[in-house]
Amino acid sequence: MILTLLSHQWKLFWRSRNAGQGLVVRALTGIIMLYLLAVAVFVGISLQYLLAKLFPGQDIIHVFCGFILYYFSLDIVLRFMFQELPTLSVQPYLAQNIRRRELVRFLNIRSLFTFLNMVPLLLFIPFSIRVIGAKYGFAGSSVFLISILSLTVF
Repeated sequence: MILTLLSHQWKLFWRSRNAGQGLVVRALTGIIMLYLLAVAVFVGISLQYLLAKLFPGQDIIHVFCGFILYYFSLDIVLRFMFQELPTLSVQPYLAQNIRRRELVRFLNIRSLFTFLNMVPLLLFIPFSIRVIGAKYGFAGSSVFLISILSLTVF
């Protein structure tokens, strides 16, 4: 059912009245998103050195954990401003003989793959592997990463 709904969304995009303009806008948006994701990877790799330079003599992990609250505050503000709610795209299906559970599952899966969910992956994975993995090992690094990513998704 989810594949059928994704197929309908794909056809809706290509059969819309402004498909050509929408394609150009999406291409430009995609280029900007790729640039921002590359910046997130660069910041994730160089975050260890930036924190060591800005806060000399302090533990990098404690400084980083102190800034996580600010990151999530900015993240939630950006989500409220930029993330689209795909609820309008399933309204035509509410009158059909489709279980609401399938529609909710489709909305949940569709909202998982957004730009705002990719940034923490690219920002926190390099830091977690390089800094936390070096100090606490693989288990500590993976638990830290799972907790950060679950906070992001939930």
